[in-house]
Amino acid sequence: MERVIRPTARERLARRVTGSVWYRPVALGLTLGLLGLLAFELAIVAGQMQPASAGVDFHQYLAHTERWLAGGSLYLDRQLQGPYAIVAGDSLYPPTILYLTIPFVLGLPEILWWAIPITIIVGMSARHRPAPWTWPVMAAMLATPRAIEIVLYGNPVMWASAALAAGSIASRSGNDSAVPSPRSTTLRSIRRCFLMSFPASCAG
Repeated sequence: MERVIRPTARERLARRVTGSVWYRPVALGLTLGLLGLLAFELAIVAGQMQPASAGVDFHQYLAHTERWLAGGSLYLDRQLQGPYAIVAGDSLYPPTILYLTIPFVLGLPEILWWAIPITIIVGMSARHRPAPWTWPVMAAMLATPRAIEIVLYGNPVMWASAALAAGSIASRSGNDSAVPSPRSTTLRSIRRCFLMSFPASCAG
């Protein structure tokens, strides 16, 4: 005699919500509203930003890279003498950042510093086809002041986020043919949101 597995109260609620005709429209409406807020914030910040501040982090690391290529150190002298207080202009990333910055010192168009990681993040997000309830969550992450600063300043965290997004494809299980349960889909959505937001929230 086969055992009948009854859905839990949480699973029944999740199915009721996701099965509602309002589920996708509400998620889409919240997402568009948050993206509108993001555009409003960008317009205000960009209007008040000094021209020298645009891409300041990116240009700072180009200067560090040029110094290294000229035979100097990637880091400032005071950074190599022991503990120090971090100030603007310090080189805070490991030497592997040179793989990213050297091509731009050699003449790669600067716009690609933004275009490449943003394209990877958007492409990987679309590939995952996240659940509709995660759309406004991701839009809210983009609308945070720190995320806006990262993009406007050209912070290398964009590339870290892109690497995590690309890595999320490589880390997927090979059993893609199996039908995912509502719980597994929710857990994957939470994981993707975490992976996409962690660098933007916590990096310097």
